[in-house]
Amino acid sequence: MEVSAQRQPINVADAMRVLGFPLLLPTWVPPGYVLDGVFALQDRQWKVAHIVYTDGISVISLFEHPVPKERPRERRPFRPEREGQHSQLGREAPRMGPPPMVRMFPQQWVRRDIGGLRVVLVGETSREWLERIVESLASQIASDR
Repeated sequence: MEVSAQRQPINVADAMRVLGFPLLLPTWVPPGYVLDGVFALQDRQWKVAHIVYTDGISVISLFEHPVPKERPRERRPFRPEREGQHSQLGREAPRMGPPPMVRMFPQQWVRRDIGGLRVVLVGETSREWLERIVESLASQIASDR
């Protein structure tokens, strides 16, 4: 399948005009991290902001887009248990552990809906730092009200 997503660098001042929604920039990032770039990702259906922070070695990616409208959920047919899921009797199925690529490049991620935007952070850093970045985004919304 051919995917036609376009990625273009944008100026923070032009973000609203280009994306159609206001950017949320964190007021806190981990020590040593700096803003490396802001990009607009667009395919046929979505516009997404990709905000990149780096400390020169590691990268934290912040993705933002309007929260999608809820679609009615379909009733799903019963499926037998899969590896790593809890059974209906409360027993845990055996776990295989993370795949090799996850062990080599341990990415953490956090997803939240903040002020009408869906925010996803991905990075090779601690989950606590990603949560702190999200809290700094949420505090902006609270202070604007």
